[in-house]
Amino acid sequence: YPHHNLYYVTSETWDLRALQAVLLSEVTRLFMATYSTKMRGGYLRFQAQYLRRLRIPEWRDVPEPLRAELVEAATKRDIAACNRATFRLYGLTQEEQAALGGNGEMAECERGVRRCPPRRDTEAMTYRLYILENIRRGRQDAAGGKVESAEEVLTDVQSW
Repeated sequence: YPHHNLYYVTSETWDLRALQAVLLSEVTRLFMATYSTKMRGGYLRFQAQYLRRLRIPEWRDVPEPLRAELVEAATKRDIAACNRATFRLYGLTQEEQAALGGNGEMAECERGVRRCPPRRDTEAMTYRLYILENIRRGRQDAAGGKVESAEEVLTDVQSW
């Protein structure tokens, strides 16, 4: 089903090769499967409104060795390497990696799926990634002194 859409990706911060590795990963596929509609044949519809909803860490927070790994994986178009690097980027556990099936080892994937809760779905996994990223950012803010008192938080909550 041709929709006649063509998109290009730009970034003022992310290295585009590193970003390519993330976009090629099973993590992005999970996000897209959650957000987008499926077309005939089970194909995902990669439209701008769905692509904008992807959540990726800030480039400045990505360690240099991981940056190089992402770039190399994308340059080689090695999907398994893109997955491994992206899994590290998001801090996924072995079970989460195996559930996504992106580690290249079918036996490991099957073991991981058996260890997952029976109702593991893409929405639950996407929410977990969202929570993990927010926890990481919160810890980073706290370490950098970006904290609010209980009174400030209470005032914010009451304004909702």
